[in-house]
Amino acid sequence: MVLKITINYNSDIITFSGSGTFQAKDEIKAIGGRWNGANKTWEIRPAKLSIEFLKEKFADSEVEEIGENKLEMQKKISSDIFDDIQKNPTNQNFPPHQSVSEFLLSINNIIQNNFLAPIYICGIINKITQSQYGHFIDIADTENSSESVSCSVWESQGLENVFSDLIKLGITPEADLPVLIKVKVGFNTKKAQISLNIIGVVADYTSGKLQAQRDITNQQLILEGIFEKQKELVLPKLPRTIGLITSSAGTVVNDFIAGLESAEFAFNILWFDSSMQGNAAIADIKCGLQSFNKNPDIDLVVLIRGGGSVADLAIFNSYEIAREICLSSKPVISAIGHEKDMSSAQDVSFISCGVPKMVGDYLARLIIDIKQTFDENILNISRNSTSILDIASRDIANFKNTIPEYIKAKIEKYNVGFVRLAQYLPTLASHIIKLSELNIINYEERFKELDPKKQLKRGFLLARMGDKYITNAKKITAGDEVELEFYDARKKVVVK
Repeated sequence: MVLKITINYNSDIITFSGSGTFQAKDEIKAIGGRWNGANKTWEIRPAKLSIEFLKEKFADSEVEEIGENKLEMQKKISSDIFDDIQKNPTNQNFPPHQSVSEFLLSINNIIQNNFLAPIYICGIINKITQSQYGHFIDIADTENSSESVSCSVWESQGLENVFSDLIKLGITPEADLPVLIKVKVGFNTKKAQISLNIIGVVADYTSGKLQAQRDITNQQLILEGIFEKQKELVLPKLPRTIGLITSSAGTVVNDFIAGLESAEFAFNILWFDSSMQGNAAIADIKCGLQSFNKNPDIDLVVLIRGGGSVADLAIFNSYEIAREICLSSKPVISAIGHEKDMSSAQDVSFISCGVPKMVGDYLARLIIDIKQTFDENILNISRNSTSILDIASRDIANFKNTIPEYIKAKIEKYNVGFVRLAQYLPTLASHIIKLSELNIINYEERFKELDPKKQLKRGFLLARMGDKYITNAKKITAGDEVELEFYDARKKVVVK
């Protein structure tokens, strides 16, 4: 299997072809190779790798050079200049040297010959500054933000033109945006600085990076075991107080309110005014969620934002916002962008709706269902009450019809008793009279036996002092005069 390498200095390209390319494709990719589907070859632009390096890297390959190697020529020129300075110094007492102009020219030639064609640089936009000359864009390294390069987009180019592929996707060039830019490398001899002029951007790289962040965030939350935490919560049966997180700058809140109106219910809405794009939004949304979770009156939290570019909505894929939603003790209902837009914030929410109005519709539907259930229960109660009253009315009517017969039977029963009682009354009265006469005679005999005189004849006496009878010896003392009454006489005595 043969791997053929062609270094074309005229076209500034290195191509890899032949049957051996498939076996060596990973090594080719590792040194910057890209697949050209049209030509069915692997290519490296610009042709800055030396023939020595390629022969060592791919020992069994066939290497061919086309045109003149300008890099080697520049090295030879620089070497010749240095040799001339050493051979013809202006002053034998000074070491060999170059003038500033000569040095800058040498650097410029080296850069120009090493970067004959534009190159691609990936990073994150750190800052965009506008001036009278155009725009200056700082691109930071994706892994180390302290390392950055300054690039330019001149006014004649136009920022919108250079980033047109991104703008067509709805992505605006702004801070924190991951980009893969195409730059032309130059050297500013007046400032002794490398100049990087942006001439294009790979839009698919940026959109892919933004979408990949959602997967990264979700995977991290799954590993932490909190990705499904919101789904375990229970929505209150009658949600009255809603914590709303959105921006007052937009009109999206009007869509949300419009959805609620169909319920004809007095929702209590507490609004947390939050930024909804950029890094400031992350801190604001987290603060809003934390604030509502501390409020015991809040039944649920609504997080809504209208449509926007991929970059505008990128913050809703942030780990910080998604994690805060997962840890919320209140159910969070979210709607971010349009129905086609999805984010980590929506993935972890209790419920995710397509657009903000659908959130209002959902909550209104809950209230409408409750009202319908209530109305149905009232109707059932009414129907059951009517049925009970109908049964009671029938029972009363039946009872009413039986009353005359019942009373008649009772009267007849009592009438028989009265007749019998009337027949028995004379006999009963005569018997009672006889018993009464006997009782009277008996009482007369008892009264005779209780006559005091009869008791005195039996040997009893009565003692009195003055007009009072003495019944207790404690009532008299020595010297008292007491009158004793016998059956046949009264005697006074003095107590000793």
